[in-house]
Amino acid sequence: KYINIFLFTILLSQNTELMISDITVSGNINMLSEDIINFSGLSPNSYISAIEIQNAINRLWLLNRFSNIQIDLEEKYGETKLIIFVQEFPILNNIIFEGDYFKFKFLRFRKSKSDLKTISELESESVLSDQKINKAINLLKQDFIDRNFHNVQISHTVIDNNNKKDIIFNINAGEKLKIKDIKILLNNK
Repeated sequence: KYINIFLFTILLSQNTELMISDITVSGNINMLSEDIINFSGLSPNSYISAIEIQNAINRLWLLNRFSNIQIDLEEKYGETKLIIFVQEFPILNNIIFEGDYFKFKFLRFRKSKSDLKTISELESESVLSDQKINKAINLLKQDFIDRNFHNVQISHTVIDNNNKKDIIFNINAGEKLKIKDIKILLNNK
């Protein structure tokens, strides 16, 4: 491993190119290795520089499919092999809504679970990232605030479900807030 870091450091410092004999991918579950290599823009039996490796990492980040990407160089028997290590975001299976919002007392103010799913912009069989979860929570909260539930609390739990993830949103809407009186004070009067 120290040799790999050393080779990469030399490559960076000298801005030279190395001949890559082979490229492999490790850590992928849902995405094909060939697709990851193609999206990286790198190809075996070609010369690459440190800038091209950085550009490959940037192209893979743009896919928004990975929580971690690393590229390592391994030298064996005079040949340099490039290894792309990835950690994929999980795939979303089910979106579940629970909490006091769904009890009878809110019936006339309540939106259906399918409406809430639409508002969250989450879709089953899509990639589930922290960014998407935070966006969904913010969209849901804004919908509740627009309906005068200003004290809404939304928490979430992500659970495994056969190599995919289910997300459970627990919604505590609180009471609807209404303005009882408006007072205008001028010069403390």
